[in-house]
Amino acid sequence: ASVLPPPAGKATNGTGKSLSANAGDIFTNTTTGNLTVVYNVTPVSSLGCLGNALDITLTIQPEPAGLNTSKAPNCSDVPFSFDPQSDIPNGVSSTFSWVSIYPAGITGGSGSGTGPVAETLTNVTGGVLNATYTITPTSTTGSCLGNSFTMIVPIRPEPVGIADAATVCSDVAVNYNLINNVAVLGNNVGSTFTWSAVDNLSVTGENTALQAGGIITDVITNLTNIPQTVVYTVTPTAVTGCTGNTFTISVTVNPEPVGLTSSTVICTDVAVNYDLQNNVNTSGNNLAANFSWVAAPNANVSGERTVAQTGNIINDVLVNATNSPEVIVYTITPSSQTSGCLGNIFTISVTVNPRAKISAGLNLAQCEDTPSINLQGSATYAPNGVIWTGGLGGYSSATDPNAVYSFHSSEVDNTITFTLTALDPDGA
Repeated sequence: ASVLPPPAGKATNGTGKSLSANAGDIFTNTTTGNLTVVYNVTPVSSLGCLGNALDITLTIQPEPAGLNTSKAPNCSDVPFSFDPQSDIPNGVSSTFSWVSIYPAGITGGSGSGTGPVAETLTNVTGGVLNATYTITPTSTTGSCLGNSFTMIVPIRPEPVGIADAATVCSDVAVNYNLINNVAVLGNNVGSTFTWSAVDNLSVTGENTALQAGGIITDVITNLTNIPQTVVYTVTPTAVTGCTGNTFTISVTVNPEPVGLTSSTVICTDVAVNYDLQNNVNTSGNNLAANFSWVAAPNANVSGERTVAQTGNIINDVLVNATNSPEVIVYTITPSSQTSGCLGNIFTISVTVNPRAKISAGLNLAQCEDTPSINLQGSATYAPNGVIWTGGLGGYSSATDPNAVYSFHSSEVDNTITFTLTALDPDGA
């Protein structure tokens, strides 16, 4: 017989063979078209008589010849579809069936299929994993079965972040490290991040527009009197470009105490007795607080403490020896009793009024036949004036320190007590 060039096949040759002797002949055709095998047969009768020779031509249809390939890496959770026909170098149109093998760490595969190799595989490990597909081609003409070949699809990992929580004080940066979340809690795939916050109307400072970066840097202010939560949605993307599933970071923001800048007025030699907690309760956010306070020095006043003090009552006793009001300014730093969170500083301005400086003068004596007398009072400092009291007679002007007093008839041969009083809050 005429045969295809080795190793295309082997034909049965020889004499004295039965017609079925070539039934086991196998030929391989991996070309692009049909090939023929011609058997030259000479028949011989049982009596040894030769018949006319004849040729038997056998057409060998081509089988699809697949090529083992490794495809470009594909990201986790991203669909892929590869047509095995592109891996048939001899171009024989074919149909395909396939089975797959997945290493530990890959999920989502079907295990087998027909037609294109199309799957969506998940890799949440820390490295690239290979899915291996064994493909069996069958030609569409003649249904010739080709040898199985393999297709390897590398699956890049997606970064894995874990939902987590953090607690910060109001006015303190969140500083949550997303890189550390993936590195320690997740699968340690190098990543970049985008993140944004869900708006919480009770706080300010959270970014609700999409931000980029490995650190949540928002400085959130909570001026309520209870903790508030801000939830961030984070999308990780591996440095290879593979996007991971979103995860959340819930940030509890403890409140800061709120005090209001205010003022008060006292008299000299009197304790300030300003209640700082009452300021927070009535003018601020009613959050139980501790306080540190300190006074700015005033050279005209004594008693103010210029070294930081603690307590919710400013209890300095201030002395103003001048003849005009003086102001002491206290700077207050509040902190929450429950969380220690610092509030913004505020000031309390204390106006210290000086004590009035007046005198009724020396004791006087007057002859009984004189109807009146000039009083000898003085007022060195009495911004609201003075007033005389005492006696049954009358004053030319009770508000004049040097008023003329006219005696009543019943006051002859009697001692009269005159009192000069300042019309100021701290009296004479």
